[in-house]
Amino acid sequence: MKQTYCNSAEEILHLAASNEVYAQALQKAKETDAFWRASFQDDAGRLSGWFHNFVCPNCAMTFQQDYAWRPGRTFVCPNCGAEASGQDLDEAWVYGYRYEAVLALTSSALVYRVYGDRGALDYIIRFLDFYADAYDSFPVHGAHAGKGKIMGQSLDEAVWAAAVMRALSVCGRENIPAEKLAAWRDKLFIPLAELVGRQANMIHNIPLWLQAARGLIALFYEDEALLDDALESEFGIRNQARQGYTADGLWYELSLGYHYYATEALGEFVAAYACVRPQDELVGLLRRAYQAPMKLSPDGWILPSINDMGCPTTIAGRARAGTRACRVAPSAELSYQLRRIMEREPERFISAETLLYASAAEEEAAAYNPPDVCLFPATCLAVMNKPMYALLKTGSLTKSHMHADALSVSIAPFSVDLGTPGYGHPMYGAYYRTSLCHNTILMDGRSQPFRPQNAALTAVHGGVSGRVKDLFDGVGGARTLTDDGGALRDVMEISSEDAHQFDWIFHSAGAARLPDGGRPSALKGGEPSYDYLKDVMEYDPAEGFEAEFSLNGKTLTLRLPPETTRMGRIYTALMPGSPANTYVTAVILRAEGTALRIEAVYETNSEEETPCPR
Repeated sequence: MKQTYCNSAEEILHLAASNEVYAQALQKAKETDAFWRASFQDDAGRLSGWFHNFVCPNCAMTFQQDYAWRPGRTFVCPNCGAEASGQDLDEAWVYGYRYEAVLALTSSALVYRVYGDRGALDYIIRFLDFYADAYDSFPVHGAHAGKGKIMGQSLDEAVWAAAVMRALSVCGRENIPAEKLAAWRDKLFIPLAELVGRQANMIHNIPLWLQAARGLIALFYEDEALLDDALESEFGIRNQARQGYTADGLWYELSLGYHYYATEALGEFVAAYACVRPQDELVGLLRRAYQAPMKLSPDGWILPSINDMGCPTTIAGRARAGTRACRVAPSAELSYQLRRIMEREPERFISAETLLYASAAEEEAAAYNPPDVCLFPATCLAVMNKPMYALLKTGSLTKSHMHADALSVSIAPFSVDLGTPGYGHPMYGAYYRTSLCHNTILMDGRSQPFRPQNAALTAVHGGVSGRVKDLFDGVGGARTLTDDGGALRDVMEISSEDAHQFDWIFHSAGAARLPDGGRPSALKGGEPSYDYLKDVMEYDPAEGFEAEFSLNGKTLTLRLPPETTRMGRIYTALMPGSPANTYVTAVILRAEGTALRIEAVYETNSEEETPCPR
């Protein structure tokens, strides 16, 4: 397999000579190669754990990875200073070490490609000799998302293999001794392909990675049978891409984090496959996958943290994979994103992979110009950009990575979805995935059921409307957002077969100015998420409710009219933000009945661009 999309040595040196960022990328690649060449060591007796456990127990931020193997050590949180230790953290550290080590192979491959440095190639050979000779002795293990050997789950085994195949293809088969290639194939790559292939059993981001890794192995070794199985089988790459992306061009798990993660797997494969099939439909699907998410962005930079993903998130993290995708499946929209990243966070391009795929030519870029209203009917999402940015999420298409937030609203930059911390943190399930953590509604103090919803989404005059038939058992709901003369009007309607207690919630970052007359209170629910509320205050519902939130020079005003507040009781509280040692202010209306109509009006004083709050 010849990587015709990779830059030649001359093109890489030209990039480095003409752009300081790429000069730094080349220097970093040389330093990375030198570091790992001198220090790499591993042991098949070390178990790789789950990296989602590598989080601070206090604030849920990720610990900082280093590369000195010290089992039983104490880790210190870089955000809040808390300390933690234990086997889960040690094994998560092993994951991080092996992941960084395999990513660094691309730097060694680049050094060999540019300078012909035989020492860099010898290191790659030594690296793979170790894993090929030891692969049989690595135990099959993993408690999450399948099993691996080198890594702690099938997904990470596949990501590891894809990184290896990228480095080998950059070096070129013709430059590697035939006996080494054969030994690696028989002792490492074919057993690995069989291990992960048995676990590719559905349409999902993980099987897409599994099949992408198998496809890359097949392309490198020109194994037609393996390629056909990885690409064309029931859960092969082609069906993953055809069925995994909705008609709106978004990955069906409704997380932009997993949208880009799945798309990175597709891009890894297509960058190699397009060398032999440049007109394949997968190239077009890859192109669209980088175009669609921008319609969800409030400003062409921030990405909403829908379902499982970090917060805050921007397009900056797309620099590496986006550069590769733009070389293989170019588009003006993706060129715009890359140009924006280069302007705001050029350090994101300081990597070996961007040097391999970056183009020296000035690419056409389409300016970010969102419509006033944008519907994603196949993906349960709608965006309004006037009178302010608001995202309506009517539901989820699958339980995978979903949050219990049907009929939820996000208003950037004040009231955004808080995303999720590492999955190993107890607040992940107890708080961040619950309905209470989102601007939506709960029933009888409990979150909405974790199930895909029967949701409909339509455009209405001046806005959008979503309807869910099965919000809870025996309960339907609708939510409509409209432009009301420069204000955003938000109406939620609930219809229930039986009388229930409902909690409507809205949370916002920033300094809160709340009404006078609040009195300390308590707000109990039927699940642990309510335990995270603190400083609860109750207000007289008779005259309505108004609050202001100030953030980075902007102000958001929330008004609940008396007709709404008189239906029940009105509360405010502090609740964890992102990270978990920060707080946002929640406004909660608790009302009972079979039919509710809850109206809120939002106004903001500025249209200036503001980053997503932390």
